[in-house]
Amino acid sequence: MTTNPAPTLDVAEMLLLAYGLTPLERDVLERVVAGLPSRAIATELHITVSTVQDHLKSVFAKAGVAAAANWWRRFRTCEPATR
Repeated sequence: MTTNPAPTLDVAEMLLLAYGLTPLERDVLERVVAGLPSRAIATELHITVSTVQDHLKSVFAKAGVAAAANWWRRFRTCEPATR
């Protein structure tokens, strides 16, 4: 039996599910990962820029990180959140 590493997208999907993100948090996060600025995300999702920022704060809290840079590091290395 041969095993191969899971594709990065599959791992990313599992992490998003493990953190218990809401559908809107996931929508915001997907757009951030795609490189969209907060204003464009707000326009696409028909929410305010403040709401975009609130959702990102919630994502960071659920992942147990204080800043975006820490979240990216945890996400890229597939580190679990410690609570």
